[in-house]
Amino acid sequence: MVPVFYEPPPDPAPDDIHGQLLARRIVLVNGPLDAHGADDVCGRLLVLDQQGPEPVTMHLACPDADLDAALTVVSTMDFMTAPVHAIAAGSIGGGGVAILAAAAERSAHPHATVLLFEPKALGALEGSAESLSIAAEHRTRQLTTLVERIADACGRDAQSVADDLRVGRLLTAQGAVDYGLVHRLTSSPA
Repeated sequence: MVPVFYEPPPDPAPDDIHGQLLARRIVLVNGPLDAHGADDVCGRLLVLDQQGPEPVTMHLACPDADLDAALTVVSTMDFMTAPVHAIAAGSIGGGGVAILAAAAERSAHPHATVLLFEPKALGALEGSAESLSIAAEHRTRQLTTLVERIADACGRDAQSVADDLRVGRLLTAQGAVDYGLVHRLTSSPA
């Protein structure tokens, strides 16, 4: 089977907001992120990566993200040749913080907030003791990955990040800069 890559039309229709953004190498992640949303975000990232090595800008307003979905996006970003520049455009929490941390360049609008907390597990755990043990081990690995990605991005030790996620911590945009999660605050165009 020959792979087929999506080529967006040269001039998306004026009412095709996502097509207009994609043509400008912008990906919007808005609202809670689940597996379906991650599929869409990863698809857009991969299309833009195939089009060339120029940076992709990701606007994040993701107050909660399923950890599996967020780590899928992070893995895709790691695989790409084109760097991803993330802008915290609203509230970011849960697994969304891992997406922000994975970006090559990270900035925040002055009104953005970052909520550090352990993302909730999806669904109720059911099944045999062995199944529950496997699920718990998987969850532990995911949380370890989340902590390590944030700690590496921020230049902090993993234990302090794990503590912040466990008890919860709210960061203003300036607080996210001070924490090391974003490099700078954005300013309005002159």
